[in-house]
Amino acid sequence: MGPLSPINDLAGVLIQQYVDDIEETLEMAVQLELAEAKEEGLKGVKSFVYNNSNSKKDKYDLIDISAETASKLLQGEFKTMSKLKEFDSEIESFDKPISILFRSVKNSNRGGDFMQVIESIFLKQ
Repeated sequence: MGPLSPINDLAGVLIQQYVDDIEETLEMAVQLELAEAKEEGLKGVKSFVYNNSNSKKDKYDLIDISAETASKLLQGEFKTMSKLKEFDSEIESFDKPISILFRSVKNSNRGGDFMQVIESIFLKQ
C-alpha cells in the first residue's frame, strides 16, 4: 500500500478495538439477563438457556446430576465436566435432584481449547 500503510494499520487497530468494545457490551447484557433469570430460580434459568439466542452463542447449558455426584463435586473430586458426567452416568439411581448451570469458554492458556465453568447449582423442588 506504500505511503498509506500506516493509515491502514491504524484503521485495523481501531476496528479491532471497536469490535472488542461491542463484544464486551454484549457480554454484559447477557450476564445481566442471566442474573435476572437466576432470580426466578431454575425455571427462569431453563427459559434463559433453552429459549435465548445469546445463550447459544455463549454455550450455556444445564445438566441434571445425582446427590452423590453433587457431593463429590463440592468436595473437588472432579477436574473436568467430562469426568463428572462419566461418574454420574455410572450411578444406578434415576433420581437427579440437582441441576448445574455451566458455560463453555475458550481457555487462552491452553491454545484456545474450551473449558466448562459452573455458574450455579440448583436444587429441584
